Amino acid sequence: MQTIMLDLPLLIGGLGVLLWLRLTAPAYKFQIACQFVGTLWAQYSNVISWSLAKLVPFIAASTLSRSKVQDASLFVPYIIYSILVGLFSSLFWDIPSTANFAYGEGRILVQIIVFGSLVLATRSFASALIESDAPLLLWKALMLIGLVHGTAFIYQYLASVFGFPLIGISRAHGLTIDAYSGDVAAFAVGDLEILRPGGLAGEPKTVVVLFGIVLTVGAIAKMPPKISDRWRRLATCSLLFSVIGFIGAFSTSGFVGLALAFTALTGFALINLRKYLFVIVSLLAAYGLTNYLLGYVNLPSIAELLSLRITDRIVSGEVDAPVAASLEVLSGNVLILLIGTGLGGGTFYIQSILNEAFEYALAPNIGAVALLLEYGLIGTLLFGIPFLLLAVKARDQIRFLGLTSAWEQTFLVVLGLSTMSFMLTGSGIALGYPLAIGGILGAVNRAPLASSGR
Repeated sequence: MQTIMLDLPLLIGGLGVLLWLRLTAPAYKFQIACQFVGTLWAQYSNVISWSLAKLVPFIAASTLSRSKVQDASLFVPYIIYSILVGLFSSLFWDIPSTANFAYGEGRILVQIIVFGSLVLATRSFASALIESDAPLLLWKALMLIGLVHGTAFIYQYLASVFGFPLIGISRAHGLTIDAYSGDVAAFAVGDLEILRPGGLAGEPKTVVVLFGIVLTVGAIAKMPPKISDRWRRLATCSLLFSVIGFIGAFSTSGFVGLALAFTALTGFALINLRKYLFVIVSLLAAYGLTNYLLGYVNLPSIAELLSLRITDRIVSGEVDAPVAASLEVLSGNVLILLIGTGLGGGTFYIQSILNEAFEYALAPNIGAVALLLEYGLIGTLLFGIPFLLLAVKARDQIRFLGLTSAWEQTFLVVLGLSTMSFMLTGSGIALGYPLAIGGILGAVNRAPLASSGR
């Protein structure tokens, strides 16, 4: 199977664009560009794994703003807790002698730096969203994300049918099957191998987060007022591509995340019957189209494939090995359940249970499990409660302003809740938590501007 690797052009192009915008563009445009570039998968392994996903948070954190972000201080207890518990817990980590400094003795320092970059990136992004044109530009960026990754997704399916080179996944630490080409995600149905495209995000479990966010925002938050017909058409195409990609990625975590997102949006009274019907009709249309395409190339029906990848896995409780090991750690150690293993410390406990030689950092690919493992119940509550309080405050402000005149706030709250839902149920995206928390903070801080007529 021929594959093409886009790591180098995406890495160089992405970093080049961000550097240029950092020097020439307003902060809010730069921050939104960081969100876009952060969705592209490009990585290179040298001692540790370097990628756009890991570099972009540091770049995004560079635009520190002096403008006050109201209520951001609610997360200060969580930030202090995470650093102090991380430093304390690291004293008890069982670090293998085979681990290099970045993954061994220096892991806590590396993790604190990474954690700090995400905190600063969140603060910078929330500050950028206060700018008057930022929400509309962010909405356009999300629609472009759906188009770009959706186009790559569809190409990958067509390439598999017509024998064109596939866009390969470059995996870190030599985990690629063939060192000279990229992997392609797939699963087996009998003797058949079913492709799981990942767009330009690499893994299908990553791209499904992007498609899910675009689908939820496009369906629930409505289109911006006074948007041009061209952007309406582009947004419609983006939603169509996102629905097809969301189903075709065959991601268990994606469907669980979508259910959680709709539950949250219903609880916050941001969705009505007509919006539900729109999403249901869209999914049914995509289901029918996907079924037709599968039948055209003599593959099993979408119902059979979805049952295999989604319902059967949920009923059987099938999880990846690092997730199973994490749950074993949490259920067998009350102290870890309460306070966590510390930033990055879960790797050593997982590795011990799996009884494998230490080669790279293992972590659970379910966000909620990862939070509990590293921060415990205390840290998870310090993280989750402020987010929910801010979401409630933003929802109440939307009610005060009225849905018609509060498109920006509605869009940002829907974005924040849906992004957080997909981050908690799957492996997420590079700037997922900054996008979710920054979106909610942006909604809270924009409401006073809207009420004052700005």
